[in-house]
Amino acid sequence: MTALRAVDEVQRGLILQKPPHCTDDLYFIMENCWHFVPDERPPFSELSAALSKLIMDAKDHIMLNHYDEHQYANLERSAEELC
Repeated sequence: MTALRAVDEVQRGLILQKPPHCTDDLYFIMENCWHFVPDERPPFSELSAALSKLIMDAKDHIMLNHYDEHQYANLERSAEELC
């Protein structure tokens, strides 16, 4: 998926699929942040607590050996290219 397509899909209310380098626990937090209704998204205090809990799990929640850097782009630059 290109960066421009990702931006388009997010603007249409779609969410990105779970990346292969991301655990289910971390993706669950990500999904909550993308709730269509902004008031249903977790406040920063909940995010901080949830992420702190993941850190304390002593397990890798981002598996860099499954990370494909070619799938990611600088969305800031891509957004400028939209104009």
